[in-house]
Amino acid sequence: MVAIHSVSFNYFDSNSYRNSTGIMAQKLKLPANADAMADAVSRVANMVRKLISEELSSKLITIKFDGASRHNRKILGINSQHLHKGKQVIRTLSMEEMTDRHTAVNLKDRIMHVLETYGLGIRHLYAAVTDQARNGIKCTELMRAEQDKVMAPTEHDTTADEVDGVYGDHITQEDHEDVAMDETVEGIISMVDDILQHGTAGCIEVIKCGAHSLNLVFKDALKGSPNSWLGTLRKEHVLKVAKMLDMLKEPVNPETEHSAPRVIDDFAAMLEEECGLPATEREEDVDLKLALINMANATTRLHHDTDIIKHWESKASDNKQLYELACVVLGAPISQVSVERCFSYIKLLLENHRLRMSNERLNDLMIIRCNRDLLPAAILKMQL
Repeated sequence: MVAIHSVSFNYFDSNSYRNSTGIMAQKLKLPANADAMADAVSRVANMVRKLISEELSSKLITIKFDGASRHNRKILGINSQHLHKGKQVIRTLSMEEMTDRHTAVNLKDRIMHVLETYGLGIRHLYAAVTDQARNGIKCTELMRAEQDKVMAPTEHDTTADEVDGVYGDHITQEDHEDVAMDETVEGIISMVDDILQHGTAGCIEVIKCGAHSLNLVFKDALKGSPNSWLGTLRKEHVLKVAKMLDMLKEPVNPETEHSAPRVIDDFAAMLEEECGLPATEREEDVDLKLALINMANATTRLHHDTDIIKHWESKASDNKQLYELACVVLGAPISQVSVERCFSYIKLLLENHRLRMSNERLNDLMIIRCNRDLLPAAILKMQL
């Protein structure tokens, strides 16, 4: 009632409640006053946060953030979006008052703090949707720079690069002697190898809100044209996303936040040089590389009426890695309208008689209201 229908907490201390529904609560010996309801809201909100954390723990997500003023309170809204079982899933992560100036640095620090409360980090970000404001764009650039640092090559990665250089020269010499391979395909294979084996640069991209710029909507839509598979494959960004997805499944060193390095010894280097077996290339990487190349060369053009999400859902069992990559890309939104919708809900909660509501209480109510589809699961889990 409080979160969904904007009923005041004071209502549960009123005579009208006590003489109606409150009678049933007394018979059942349930606490049904304002303080008890406030405590219940806090516990339910925390359980919803826990469910969201479990849902997003192994995913690359796109975040959407924006700011608005309601009754002289500056609210920063943060949503996430991803694709799950063919449906777009939007989660409200935070709707908190921000008393600091909305500079790029402050925005980035607040966003990272919110992500940490859900057990997420910079490694989980695929893109960020913001409006045309310079501070929002700069904030995303700062997050990209931090992701670059977190995913920076380790000492073992450098060793792998040196070994691959020897292996690459060996193969190139044999190619000249035995068979002339197509230069375009060779270039693609080289790029895929480099990124899947050693690519550690961040992948966060800025998506400017389509609702603020219609031209960008058309531009983003045209970029997804099915006749541009080869052009898409050439873009390092798609391959970096695949690498990020792979690294999320690896154990993380809590001290450095780096994925556990793959040990490369002299024997492995010798095998790589003599047998052509890259020490750092796993079977999953080989499968993904072949799938990307095959998609570029053999995929037929889809009909313009094809539902692209259903198309990839039908291929989920063919190649799990490629399917997960497609879900990340297709799950990215083109606008931040969902954040604007949350701001409308805040207007209903912050009525004239509730302007002194605490920041924590407001955030709890918004978490419940904007993620109401998780309420049944949250309540059930609390009862277990």
